[in-house]
Amino acid sequence: MCYVPAPVVEVVDTGLSDHFLLLWPLPTVRPPPPAVETVVRRPWRSLDIDQLRSALAASPLCQPDCWQNIDVNALALLYDSELTTLLDRLVPAKSFQRRPRRRIRTLMLNAVPPSGRHVVWNALKETRSSRRRSRRQGFA
Repeated sequence: MCYVPAPVVEVVDTGLSDHFLLLWPLPTVRPPPPAVETVVRRPWRSLDIDQLRSALAASPLCQPDCWQNIDVNALALLYDSELTTLLDRLVPAKSFQRRPRRRIRTLMLNAVPPSGRHVVWNALKETRSSRRRSRRQGFA
């Protein structure tokens, strides 16, 4: 067991009737600042399906004589490398840095007994939907 000395308590008279202010130091540790994470995403909305279709038709994946005598592992590598090459050309991946989101929903739900969690969950859903509704109407 570790010995923790008793804190030194300071009593301050604030001048409010018979109330006093108690001050003492607390050995607390600040949480570390949020780390920045790098996220890599592709802008899938800009993918032209017709270009993808024609690029796939011209690739070795659609030419059986290129992969007829290949074992399963090599075929999986061919599939992965060809699709990655095609996607890098059609929709290049973009990387950016962001702070990870705090999981407020989990914190809130864990603070509520299981019997009342549906109430908190419904309130969170309603808040999100009202925010979306106000954004669509141009209020935010």
